[in-house]
Amino acid sequence: MVIFRDFRKVRPWGLSDRALQSIEDVTNPMLNSINEKCARVKKVFVGILGSEMAKHYYIKGTRGEPKSIALPRGLVLWE
Repeated sequence: MVIFRDFRKVRPWGLSDRALQSIEDVTNPMLNSINEKCARVKKVFVGILGSEMAKHYYIKGTRGEPKSIALPRGLVLWE
């Protein structure tokens, strides 16, 4: 699977069975895993930045619909 090959760039020593299961769960549309992860990420950003600033950084999207991040693309740097 392509996603696992890409993760090797980040973790060249490999992925544990737990990490592989987590990836499968978060990409399975029949599970709620992606929504749970997005809620945790949102909570951290809001806790650090406050609601107004955080809304530009956390993942948004209605359950079952595509997700997005509101950060203006001009602020994203690719190196």
